[in-house]
Amino acid sequence: MSRTGSKKTVDTRLAEAEERRLAAARSLRNRRLMIGAGVSVLLVGAIVFFATRPPPVALASVETFPDQGQLHLNPTDPIPDYNSDPPTSGSHAASSAACGIYREAPPDINLVHDLEHGVIIVSYNPETASEVAEDLENFARDLKIAPSRLSEILSGKQGLSRGVAERIARALGYGTGEIERFCDLVESLHARS
Repeated sequence: MSRTGSKKTVDTRLAEAEERRLAAARSLRNRRLMIGAGVSVLLVGAIVFFATRPPPVALASVETFPDQGQLHLNPTDPIPDYNSDPPTSGSHAASSAACGIYREAPPDINLVHDLEHGVIIVSYNPETASEVAEDLENFARDLKIAPSRLSEILSGKQGLSRGVAERIARALGYGTGEIERFCDLVESLHARS
């Protein structure tokens, strides 16, 4: 009787172990099915999102000009005739204009050199020069970044901390989600510790 009782206990234990193994296998299978279904839903959602997104709006008012090259002039060379005003390309001086805000524009041959190095140049009508220059100076002051440093940051020559990126995004009036995306982008491009 004790042998049969022992055997029944062993059989019961084996059956319970098999049931636990089967339950674990079902649980794993169900988990994999749920993950697969979730990934499928995300993929379908992404496909629908990208397939139904409207095309980018064409900028009808943007004027483009043929590239005139990027050769450096010798000091005795004549100043070239550019195909746009302000110029966007062409032969230019070997030296650049210092970054900053000018009430009178530096020579075009120096500004084209700046463009070659990724400097951002904002030009405006001389008739509104004092008003626009003041607005630009205030904008740089609101960002709490010297115009020369801002230009270096935008051209990738200097890094930008996440805190400064957030301050700039707030000054530009970005919303919470936009600030986060802007900071992530800045961090991925050229954050410095």
